[in-house]
Amino acid sequence: MTARAAFVACLVGSTFALLWPALHNGYPLLRFDSAGYVTNALQLHFFEWRPIGYPLFLRGVLASETLWPALLVQSFGTCLLALRLACALDPRPLRGVAAGSLALAVALALTPLAAHTSTLMPDAFTSWLFLGGALGLVATRRGDVLLGAGACFASLLVHSTHLPVAVASLAVCFGARALGPLAGRIPRERLGALALSLLLAVATTAALQRAFPHGGAPLGGHPAFLVARLHTLGLLVPTLDLYCPRQDFRLCAYRDALARSPTEEASWFLWDPASPFGAIGRFDAAPELREIASAGLGSFLPRIAGATLQDAWRQLWQVETATGLERRPAQGYALALASMLPDESRRAAAAGQASGRPLAIVLLPSLEATHHAALWAAAWLVAAWGWRRGAHASVWLVAAALGFLALHALVVAFGTSPLGRYQGRVAWLVAFAPALGACVQRASSGTRAAPATSPLAQSR
Repeated sequence: MTARAAFVACLVGSTFALLWPALHNGYPLLRFDSAGYVTNALQLHFFEWRPIGYPLFLRGVLASETLWPALLVQSFGTCLLALRLACALDPRPLRGVAAGSLALAVALALTPLAAHTSTLMPDAFTSWLFLGGALGLVATRRGDVLLGAGACFASLLVHSTHLPVAVASLAVCFGARALGPLAGRIPRERLGALALSLLLAVATTAALQRAFPHGGAPLGGHPAFLVARLHTLGLLVPTLDLYCPRQDFRLCAYRDALARSPTEEASWFLWDPASPFGAIGRFDAAPELREIASAGLGSFLPRIAGATLQDAWRQLWQVETATGLERRPAQGYALALASMLPDESRRAAAAGQASGRPLAIVLLPSLEATHHAALWAAAWLVAAWGWRRGAHASVWLVAAALGFLALHALVVAFGTSPLGRYQGRVAWLVAFAPALGACVQRASSGTRAAPATSPLAQSR
């Protein structure tokens, strides 16, 4: 079998393997936000707190009269990036394909990767930031560099948490280029290409926002989430106490109610019927909420920073590995689409998720933090093994993946309370990166490797 045929076969096989939960369900897996994304796509009326990239993506998919192509794109893109990264790290074609396929298989078996690629949500695109960025930095082929930058561009269009994660990751890369073992090893033009993709994504989303009358914020996000974060930290009431005497905030009238409300429940302020958020106009109260969020950040920044670091540690280990599905999102989705997409509504209602019957979406039972900690320990062991063998490319791959996971947890912890779904969407990288690194090291033992031009392979 030629290298190209092997690559295509592995790409197609892994694409469908990552969709097994949806195929088992009989329909894409659904969350509560899935119906909102699809109705946004149909009506071209977008929620202010979300980027409009994912609904527009679904709008194009709906030309096929089914939403299955959306999952195919999510799974295909993830597998393509993973396999091309493996081929970039091991330039011997067949071995690179084999290494990438085995690493994907390990991630599929040990993590909830397939549950996210099978869900009608933009979560699968989060890992494209790492895969695309890594490919753009280490690839020796121009096509791979462009593919990596394009993947980062696409990822930035679909979720509001992706921009701060990308900015933080780029800052670390620029710092690594200036200091430490990788000083001068990372080509400046590669980092420039990734930075350009970020700027183009910002400009594109802003242009799309202006093109639609209800386009929402250019990059999504809403000050309501920061105000909700102040509430969970117990700082919303102190903020109101400081500023209500000189600011006419509508939320000031509910100060006592907020003082009695639970702060341990992260969703209470935004979604509970008893929250005063509805009384002040919900997301339409953006100007007031922006002022409150700014006031809280300015007054309690040290406390917020300390709490963010603590919650980032919690977020790092809080990985959603649920083995079943909740039926309410599927039932609500079917109801919401009954008049607009009756065929899709019937398919969703007939799927396993809507029935409420037990439905597996991961291959291994959930072990939560213990399982995740074991994967981290294995990753460090692979990195130590690679360091002793002088396999620097695999060491830096593992280190970059773990660093990306830590940055992701830090960004999410600042904007929201720890949420298992957020870390779950990228947790598969802690299995994929060391598995790929180990495969590349194993393939290199006892053979004369092809000349390496990757900056990671050249570092000493």
